Amino acid sequence: MQLFAFSSGRSLQATRNRGRTATLAEKFTAPAGHIQAGHRAATLVHVANVATRLSRVLRFDPITDQITGDPEANALTRRSYRDDHWAAPKTA
Repeated sequence: MQLFAFSSGRSLQATRNRGRTATLAEKFTAPAGHIQAGHRAATLVHVANVATRLSRVLRFDPITDQITGDPEANALTRRSYRDDHWAAPKTA
């Protein structure tokens, strides 16, 4: 059962399934959207927020997921953790 439809194909499928209740397996078999597209969309918004905070144009490399040529801006894309914080990224 599709609750939200963003394309014509999915919209038609949602209309066909409107009266039917989805099983638990159907709800969790596939993501609602393409994972890579969602990652790119969220990344662009984050980079735009950094550019707004710094009031300048930034260059973003989508291959490395980093802002190039601006260490100050790139530092704003990661958070800082205490040394003993449970969610701190593990370094090799």
